[in-house]
Amino acid sequence: TQGNTEEKTRILCEKLQDIRVKFVRLVHRLGQSADNGIAAQVLYRFALAEQLKGGKMRNSTSGYDKACAVAMEEEASSRDEELDFCCTVLLLGKSGVGKSATVNSIFGKPMASTSAFSSGTNKVEVIDGTMKGIRMRVIDTPGLSASMADRRYNERVVASIKRCIRRNPPDIVLYVDRLDSQSKDAALMRYIGDRFGPAIWFNAIIVLTHGASSPPDGPDGFPLRYDSYVGQRTRMFQQTVRSAVGDTRLLNPVTLIENHPACRTNRAGERVLPNGMVWRPELLLLCFSARILAEANTYLKLPESMPLTRLCERRSGSPMPVLLASMLQARSEVQQPDEEEYGEVDPDEDEDGEAEFDQLPPFRRLLQDELDALDEDNRQSYFEELALREKLFKRKLWKTQCRRWREMKNRGVEDGEDEQQQHRDMAPGISPDFALPTSFSSDDPSHRYRYVDDASWNVRPVLDSRWDHENGFNSANLDRSFHLAKNIPVSVSGQIVMDKKEYHVTFDGSAAIKHGPNRVSTGGLDIQTVGRDVCYSLWGGTTFKNHECNKTLAGMGVTMVGENAVVGVRLEDKVVIGKRAKILMSGATSLTRGDKAYGAIMEATVVGPDYPVDRTNCTLGLSVMNWTAKDIAYGINLHSQIHLGGTAMVVRGNANNRGTGQISIKVNSTDRIQLALLGLLPVIRSL
Repeated sequence: TQGNTEEKTRILCEKLQDIRVKFVRLVHRLGQSADNGIAAQVLYRFALAEQLKGGKMRNSTSGYDKACAVAMEEEASSRDEELDFCCTVLLLGKSGVGKSATVNSIFGKPMASTSAFSSGTNKVEVIDGTMKGIRMRVIDTPGLSASMADRRYNERVVASIKRCIRRNPPDIVLYVDRLDSQSKDAALMRYIGDRFGPAIWFNAIIVLTHGASSPPDGPDGFPLRYDSYVGQRTRMFQQTVRSAVGDTRLLNPVTLIENHPACRTNRAGERVLPNGMVWRPELLLLCFSARILAEANTYLKLPESMPLTRLCERRSGSPMPVLLASMLQARSEVQQPDEEEYGEVDPDEDEDGEAEFDQLPPFRRLLQDELDALDEDNRQSYFEELALREKLFKRKLWKTQCRRWREMKNRGVEDGEDEQQQHRDMAPGISPDFALPTSFSSDDPSHRYRYVDDASWNVRPVLDSRWDHENGFNSANLDRSFHLAKNIPVSVSGQIVMDKKEYHVTFDGSAAIKHGPNRVSTGGLDIQTVGRDVCYSLWGGTTFKNHECNKTLAGMGVTMVGENAVVGVRLEDKVVIGKRAKILMSGATSLTRGDKAYGAIMEATVVGPDYPVDRTNCTLGLSVMNWTAKDIAYGINLHSQIHLGGTAMVVRGNANNRGTGQISIKVNSTDRIQLALLGLLPVIRSL
């Protein structure tokens, strides 16, 4: 008897090992790795099921390693052969949501008829196809109606579907709906459960088409963030299914897809959603995982099948791109606010500008009646003279402030410490009330938004122009800059934003230690929320002043998101050319669990002749990033700020090799009111 038991255990192990090898080959052909969240969960369930069924049947680690080795050998020898595998998928949903278009996207070619103006499927169709040697059978069905008036139509469709699935039992059910549809359709989901049995929802995936659609406007009148919008729709569909089935434990996976031909693609030609996810391999991996788990359960014969709904648990994305972008970001040296503004300016460089303003003859501003009486040439001369005097006055005021700051600094640290002690000894007081925007409500809740005005810490609510008088302020800022010691400046800032469902936290803390006139060490801690996770970044570096016009920085950082940790190294060099131009070059690399990512950025900045009195400047940047083995992303960024008299214009633009980009132009003018007519262009275009 013991020999028969051992033989059965050995045969069971071999069958499970074959299924494990098959699954690893499926994952490889989809272009994924075994470290993928879904694949890792399936392989873990294999090991767990073996232990539950056979106790010490096999070492799970050695079984996994052997399966990977065998799978890679078989793929190398028979890459083009078809696998002994077939997955049957049943599509259900309303009419016009994109079921037939999803079939075409899954196979990568037209397999089902589609129409933009009518239902493309009039009868149940079984579509067989092969992708990368993987056979799939998709059952495309006519759309069901959510209206009770079409009950007879739904009954005919359900009867034809039942006849088809008797001959072709589905391994997985895809319930298809639209991401941008606001209907819940709980009655239709309940109807599907009544006709096919509630068990149909325990092995179903909710597929939302139009995944690249723009989020709608939120309660404040501005578009929602994409991840928040997707999260709301995901929770809504999952709750609707739970209500229709009557089981609060049910948590169906929700995946987004985009079938439009204009959808953004990567280099492999796979369509990419706005959040960067390549949706086709993700959807196919979910379907194949359900088929593999069902096949394994036929041998294990566990009392309860391992449900697919557990595969929808949220997976934390890799923090590698987050750290790489953070490492490439140019950080300014930690200084006091006055030092940041006046520290790099020599007030004695341009004394002629101050003398020129003092030597100007008296000037009287004209009244509006006197201005209207001037002809065009005299009016132009008047405005030119006014602009010149304003520029010279700003330059004189700037130099005076710079000279005053230098004198305060040369007085020594003792005076500064006494002044800081005086600030600390000042008693906090209640700040004045906010000038709240007008409201239709008769209530005046301004007393709710007072705050303590402390000289040491600056903590206050954020007044937003989109303020809602019922919800009030939902964010607050904190910042402080001070000297911990003589040569250790510290800067702390943070913001917290909370609403009824989500919260976002941003914290930046940094400090510097000056080792002399030519070397400064800087370090800090950054905290921010990434979805539902919290990202911690600890960074540090040392800046060396090689020459009056050259600085070099070397540093490293560590980022943690959930259980993932990434280590990065950064090198930066800044070259100043004259008084109006500088070039910044930065490169970084990050490493996590054997994966590497590289990035580089180069920026060139040119400022105006009157900078910083006149904030005219232009920055052009080029960036290259590579955090996968096959894909490289590069882009160009432009930021320009131009001041012409009473008109200020800010231009921002970016583009990348993925075929996306944007450009924004903001104009603020006090003497060219006619520019407001440009606001009519979007209205005219819409009409």
